[in-house]
Amino acid sequence: MNENHVLLGLTIFCAAPGCGSSHPNATTDAMVDARDARADSVDSADSTGDESPDVAPPVCTSDDESSLPGVRILFPEQPCTFRLSEAAAGISLRYQIMIASDVADVVRQPQDAGHCGVAGPSGLIAFERLEGGGQRYCLCDVGLCPPPPGVPIQLRTGVHDEDFGWRGRNWDGPSDTGNLEGDPFPTGSYLLTVSAIGSAGGNPYRVAGTFTVNIVP
Repeated sequence: MNENHVLLGLTIFCAAPGCGSSHPNATTDAMVDARDARADSVDSADSTGDESPDVAPPVCTSDDESSLPGVRILFPEQPCTFRLSEAAAGISLRYQIMIASDVADVVRQPQDAGHCGVAGPSGLIAFERLEGGGQRYCLCDVGLCPPPPGVPIQLRTGVHDEDFGWRGRNWDGPSDTGNLEGDPFPTGSYLLTVSAIGSAGGNPYRVAGTFTVNIVP
């Protein structure tokens, strides 16, 4: 007569006469084999499952350069990656113009086409441009303004906070005809450059900071 051994929800069928009494470990061994086989099956399924490959997150990078001693444009630590919807809703990126010590005899020069740029709290005229892959956003054309006076000023020591605002679209500025913003930037990595140019003591200078901006779906 066949015996059925039931333990922990597993049923082992023993067809050999007397196997239940003459081999007391047969049921336990069979259960261990069954358990191990089931574990191997689960491990195999996990290792062959459809898993998305690891994708490196976009990199945040910043850099700066200056030929005006003691003056720098820097980007503090902040998010650099945004979804398309976030960019469309409007984002703001912070930067700082740092002046380590007073600088005398500084003449500022606007960089837009109509020379309409004005100085911010630092005393420098910061020009912002975001571009890459055939896309561009800047206030490159805001109309035509009188020539800058070219009067030297003195930059004062301090750290001055400014920000760049953007709604995710191409634009070169309104010009004097009310140009509308263009198509949205597609996903990708772009470079935001903030710069200021002019002369100090008769010598030309350029101060610039850059910051990577990543747009993801």
